[in-house]
Amino acid sequence: MEKQINWREDLFWEEIEGDKELAQELLQMFLTSAQRLLEEIEGSLAKGDLSLAREKAHSLKGAAGTIYCEGLSKEARSFEQITSLEEARLRLSRLKELFQSFKHQIESKGLL
Repeated sequence: MEKQINWREDLFWEEIEGDKELAQELLQMFLTSAQRLLEEIEGSLAKGDLSLAREKAHSLKGAAGTIYCEGLSKEARSFEQITSLEEARLRLSRLKELFQSFKHQIESKGLL
């Protein structure tokens, strides 16, 4: 699964000039924000509001892009194009899987 996450860790570290404390802070902020956005996407879909779910996916795409998590950003971008609630519910599962895999990856590196 980690290949599908495609975290460009090299670019992330370059951007923050190797500052581990900053990395931990940014990654924790991302995880908190992404978790909230995933919950909001799920809530929007439960209400049948696909438009709002796509807006939240757009925010998730940007947040993931900021930390160079290209796989999650790409999946969120695909979510933005969804036209049916059924497909959105399936894609939400994929977003959650990628998020959990990314979280596990950074935990295993001691970055949290």
